[in-house]
Amino acid sequence: MNVFVDTNIFLDSCRDRSSGFNPTNEFAFQFFKQAIECKFYVLICKEIVFELMNATKLTEKDVFKIILNEINQANKLILIEHSKIQLNEAISLAKTRKIPLTDCLLAVLARDNNTFVVTRDNHFLEELVEIVEVKTPEELL
Repeated sequence: MNVFVDTNIFLDSCRDRSSGFNPTNEFAFQFFKQAIECKFYVLICKEIVFELMNATKLTEKDVFKIILNEINQANKLILIEHSKIQLNEAISLAKTRKIPLTDCLLAVLARDNNTFVVTRDNHFLEELVEIVEVKTPEELL
């Protein structure tokens, strides 16, 4: 099974984050562990890498070496390119819905790749749910 993973899930896995009583870092860790153990292929786009670079102040090389290393070494990471048509659709969605372009692009890419997005981001849950199915890591455990 292929799944697109949003930036916040990667950040949950490498930071000590929680949401109320929910240990989001543990859910993310278990999700990636299952991916490495062959349950999922993790799809990302270059924009996710850029968001990780901005959030962590790491270089692109270090993002792959530190955050994406285990999943990449297990050959479970797939970098998806977007077309100009997909990017234009995402730009239009971002402008009309006033939400981040990367979220819109991820939704369009997931839809076009017949999969869903793993995230905790309310933009997906509130604004993009009619475009793409959304799941949290714990829903897949």
